[in-house]
Amino acid sequence: MPEKKAWTAAREEGDALIISFPGEGHLDEADATDIHNEIMSEIDARDAKKVVIDFGNVNFISSAFLGTLVAVNRTMQARDGALVIASIRPEIYQLLQVTNLHRFFAFSDDIQSALESL
Repeated sequence: MPEKKAWTAAREEGDALIISFPGEGHLDEADATDIHNEIMSEIDARDAKKVVIDFGNVNFISSAFLGTLVAVNRTMQARDGALVIASIRPEIYQLLQVTNLHRFFAFSDDIQSALESL
């Protein structure tokens, strides 16, 4: 059986969990469930209260992945935690604006400023 592709990379910095997407940067519908499960697994394994999702390598997200972001944000709110999206490209931010989802997330220009805002 082939090994399952890892979509995310996670590391801790201080008391924050940083999740990034080291691959090709194309997060589409076919992989949204796997990506969601990986992100939630990392958050749960570390009982994370502060999370930064680094979009630096991401150049496309599907509408299904928007659902993943909403679910992660809800999880963090339920834990009295915080989620910051870092390094998002203007065209992806524009998608969040069009769907009015930008109002529900905190954004930072880079990982360092995201960590400082937590």
